[in-house]
Amino acid sequence: MKKTIAMLLVVCMVLVGVTGCSKKLSGTYKVYGNDAGAITFEGDQVTISAFGINVIGNYKIEGDKLSVEAEFLGQKISYDYTFKQSGDSIYLDGVEFRKDE
Repeated sequence: MKKTIAMLLVVCMVLVGVTGCSKKLSGTYKVYGNDAGAITFEGDQVTISAFGINVIGNYKIEGDKLSVEAEFLGQKISYDYTFKQSGDSIYLDGVEFRKDE
């Protein structure tokens, strides 16, 4: 019985550690200073909008990296951005996006 309880505790700690590693964003963030583009996060999905074109894919954040996988014009694309968050702003490759209210 004690081994079973100990094993359950270990499994719970591992699951908390794994789910705690991935950060999620929500809402729309727009390029600060102009209307060149926006990024909308919903669950695991991201929509990147620029110049009337929308690319929809999935994203994940690990440390200081935001990775996007999507399909555009029939081609699978993936891209890694350097990521930073400060207040209502996120920074992708140094470009500031502010959360749209």
